[in-house]
Formats: sequence, C-alpha cells, structure tokens
Amino acid sequence: MNKSIKNPRRNFIKTTFGFLTVVPLGFASPNIYSGLPNKSEVFSPGKIGSLKIKNRLIRSATLERAAVDGKPTQNYLEIIRSLTKGGVGLIITGAFAAVPPGIPRLATQVHAFDDKYIPHLKKIVETVRTTDDSCRIFCTACA
Repeated sequence: MNKSIKNPRRNFIKTTFGFLTVVPLGFASPNIYSGLPNKSEVFSPGKIGSLKIKNRLIRSATLERAAVDGKPTQNYLEIIRSLTKGGVGLIITGAFAAVPPGIPRLATQVHAFDDKYIPHLKKIVETVRTTDDSCRIFCTACA
C-alpha cells in the first residue's frame, strides 16, 4: 500500500478512535511497557464521555467461561487480576446474563439478574480496585 493511502487511514484511526483494543490471547506481564516509548498515544490518558481512563489499552468483551452456577470462580477473578496487573486501562467483561434462565445460555456465564448475585459481582470490582484502583471495568450484559 502506498504512503498516500496508508497515512490517512492511520491518522483517521488515531484521531477518531484513539483507543487500542487488547484481545486476551495471553496475560500481559506487569513489565509490558518496558522498552516502549513513553510518548505513545496508546499509553496516554483517554476519556469516554466523562470517564477518565489511565491509558488507551482496552480489553474487549470476551466470554471468559469461568463461572459456576452464575458465580465467578477464582479462575475468573485471576483473569481480571492479570489484566489489571498487566496495565489495561479499561476491562470490558464478557456478557453477563441479565435475565433469568428461560432461554438457553452457557452454564459458565456470570449472572446479574438477581440481587443474590451482587456479592459475587462485587468481588469482581474489588479484584480490580485492590490490584490497580486506576483501572476501570465495564460490564456487558445479554438478555
């Protein structure tokens, strides 16, 4: 691809979106930034609406399949902890079940349709906060 086409695309992505999505193929180490330039846009703070994010590394919604009876397992919490510890600025969870069972869904999906799941959901947030209070987490839900 010649430079006249390549550069405008790169500039469009950089100025329009300004965020990099991290797909969890593996877990980032706490030293993920070593040797990388500090002035990169990816590592600069960003905003979504009024929410400030420490950098533009975003973990996209990916079904973790690490829940039992709708409750996140220790493995699920370890996934979240690893992402947070690795330096991700925003974690978007896999789809949580937002309505009671009645439609087929994965047995390994986190549930969020009843108040009895609040203590379990709170563990997810606490895992992020105790690992790195500057990391943000969004929940995706499905019906």
